[in-house]
Amino acid sequence: MKNQKMEMIYNREFQTLYDKSKKRIDSARNNMGQMANAITVLTNFLLGRLYC
Repeated sequence: MKNQKMEMIYNREFQTLYDKSKKRIDSARNNMGQMANAITVLTNFLLGRLYC
């Protein structure tokens, strides 16, 4: 019985760690996508100013 309780605690802790890690990774990916888009827009704007 005690082993089952301990296993449940470990599983819950692992799930919490997994969920927090997944949120951070997803957030980082989203931020990188936004930065890449901003850099692309800025680069195109500057190239447009240069050649017009």
